[in-house]
Amino acid sequence: LVVLRALQGAALAGLPASAMAYLAEEVRPKALVGAIGLFVAGNSIGGMSGRIVSGWTAQMGGWRAGVAAVGLLSLACALAFRALLPKARHFTPGTLNPKALARTVRGHLADPLLMRLYAIGALFMTVFGAVYTVIGYRLVEAPFSLPQGVIGSVFLVYLVGTVSSAAAGKLVGRLGRRGALYLAVTTTAAGLLVSLADALPAVLAGLVLITAGFFAGHAVASSSVSRTAKTGRAQASALYQSAYYLGSSAGGTLGAVAFHAGDWAGTVLIGLVAVLGVVSITLYGTHSARVEARRIRPATA
Repeated sequence: LVVLRALQGAALAGLPASAMAYLAEEVRPKALVGAIGLFVAGNSIGGMSGRIVSGWTAQMGGWRAGVAAVGLLSLACALAFRALLPKARHFTPGTLNPKALARTVRGHLADPLLMRLYAIGALFMTVFGAVYTVIGYRLVEAPFSLPQGVIGSVFLVYLVGTVSSAAAGKLVGRLGRRGALYLAVTTTAAGLLVSLADALPAVLAGLVLITAGFFAGHAVASSSVSRTAKTGRAQASALYQSAYYLGSSAGGTLGAVAFHAGDWAGTVLIGLVAVLGVVSITLYGTHSARVEARRIRPATA
């Protein structure tokens, strides 16, 4: 079972990287943030649907029924995707050259801006992974003591992420990319603090803020990767996804360890440290851009 889940994860990981590269090739640059925001919004709907369907199905028929239900839902979505996907207009196929691929990857890893975006994606996902790995355990215990099906329905909060990621393009248009990231970070941090209360409405409000901030930040960072990479966009997006999933693994692990050591406050602390990391990286990027602008200005005068 573990091996099959590992193979499933390996197969699934290629989809978002390919999708973001496809959008970067096929969508006008000005519309790219909005397009990737809609893609991320679709991810949020899928994540919510899978958790709700599996939660209620597992409660009624056991975990095997829950897994089967998600599998059938995924198959239906795959068939719909194949039927609806328009033909690529700008993509030029090429041959697989391992040496050229390695050079492309090394070039991306040597790009300071891309590396900052990878780190931002990983840190945002650290928060999200920590919160949503642990929240079910918190809600099943006192003082909440919610049944599994109801806990699965908590993932309806993902709908907030659908809205915030779809709105990422407008946020960038009004605030700029850094401004949009600061707003996403502030929203996420506020949600973490609100969720500390031992009242279900406050916890749900905290989840709403965390989810909105995460999906907005993820949409901005991932679209920035596709826009920054001039060549090898699929590889640039794949590296972002790798960092993203490393953040998910780290967040899930550290969040669970912190929860066992210090209850929900421990998990919140992990999230706040990750949020501080995003702020630090964004501030450093702003400083670096200003230094570079001052360096170039005298040279062009």
